[in-house]
Amino acid sequence: MSTPKGPVLAHDIVILDSADSLPQGFPESIKTSGGTMRYLPTIQEIADKLEELHDPIILVDYHKDEDHAVEIIKEFVSFKNILEIPFLLIGENGEAFDSVLDRYFICSLSINIPQNTQEVLNALSYLSRSYPNKLEQPEEEEPESFLFDDTEAIAEEFDTTEPSGPAVSEQVFDHLADIPDKEKRLAGDELKAKLTLNHLSEMDLLPQNPRIRESVERVYKELRHWPREHVCRVNYICDRFNEVLNIPQQEREQARIAALLFPWSFTKTGSSLLRKNYLIGSSNSKLELASKLKDSAMQVMSDLGEQEVGQLIASMAKLIVGEIEPEEEGVSLCASTLTAANLIDRICFQSGYWNPRGANFLLKEARNGNLSMLHPRVLTCVVKFLSEAIANLPRIFTTTTELRNNPELKQKERENYEYEPEPNERKVSITSLQPGMKLSKPIMAYDGREILSEEVILDHDLIWRLWQLSAIRPMNTPLVVDQD
Repeated sequence: MSTPKGPVLAHDIVILDSADSLPQGFPESIKTSGGTMRYLPTIQEIADKLEELHDPIILVDYHKDEDHAVEIIKEFVSFKNILEIPFLLIGENGEAFDSVLDRYFICSLSINIPQNTQEVLNALSYLSRSYPNKLEQPEEEEPESFLFDDTEAIAEEFDTTEPSGPAVSEQVFDHLADIPDKEKRLAGDELKAKLTLNHLSEMDLLPQNPRIRESVERVYKELRHWPREHVCRVNYICDRFNEVLNIPQQEREQARIAALLFPWSFTKTGSSLLRKNYLIGSSNSKLELASKLKDSAMQVMSDLGEQEVGQLIASMAKLIVGEIEPEEEGVSLCASTLTAANLIDRICFQSGYWNPRGANFLLKEARNGNLSMLHPRVLTCVVKFLSEAIANLPRIFTTTTELRNNPELKQKERENYEYEPEPNERKVSITSLQPGMKLSKPIMAYDGREILSEEVILDHDLIWRLWQLSAIRPMNTPLVVDQD
């Protein structure tokens, strides 16, 4: 990802206190990107000066004092006007605060230290793109449709770049049709509770070989709390993908082992790399991650003699840095499912719980062609998994608590839920929409805004955009014209 330029960071970056641990060259990079920086000593002063600032983004660097970070967040939460401003938290194990930030802030992101200038710029750029500025426009300046000016012209809600979406979305829908059992779920709705090795054992997902099993248990014990859950979720997601893709049983078993042993080399040096969102990080962070994965691969091959499992982990590393292209058969396809499961978990479960903003981010990255390390069939599994999770797991939205608790909007939501379709229409869940369907009623957001008008004929790209939006914004169930 290149350094953001021009208006991408044309914001006032408001930094609490001095942020001494920010990387060298950061202030100059902000100025080069068209932004300004100002240091304010207290949260009260930040709240007082917000109206004077141009599209502010708040940056807090707590370094290594997690207790201090907790106190800072508690104080920020007491200022309602601050909660509507994009918020970036930086510090040791910063991503552990994701669930708290998502609960209170409309738009937030956290990254771990150590970080370099590029990673901080990428994070700020992501917040800049993701923040729903259109929601703040005066009523008379808003277009008639929240996402669309008409059925042909599409105005992307969160992203100002031109995506390569239609080609990717059409390809995904083609592969969805090719899945042998289209009704077979990918279990995107089942990760409501934390997974442990005991759970995997009950599901018969652990290796039977005693020597390998012993190594798995040893690595598991040496990992910290979140990485333990991480490898278990990766094992589970990867196996579901391999089942749907009809991967041969022997290769499925090898992938299960790889999903549990890929962090082998991370146990002694800390596990921050296991949580890092390398899609918005620098190329160096990808190279560092890939290097550690290759170390794990060598350990698996030398200590256990499991050449195929080691090759699978090494191929995962090569896919991440673009050393190889995803292929249809053998180790490559399994490496692609392992990479996909790892990516889903590190972005959507960074705090240990489902984060719908992570799903929104992944869908956007897929649509923009940034998940090319995944085989198209595997990317299809990713999209299907995310859509299932979005529809069924707990959601945190960009709407405020006051809006969610508005009695009129809650009543309208009940009316939409209880609505009985007319003879010529039927309700269809957003996850079940298909190209060619025609809306019989508008799709409305929870806050009453029209997302799509009636009689719009859905195509691949419109459906993909609805998937993205539904991750972070509640809307009524689509009603379509009943047709063969």
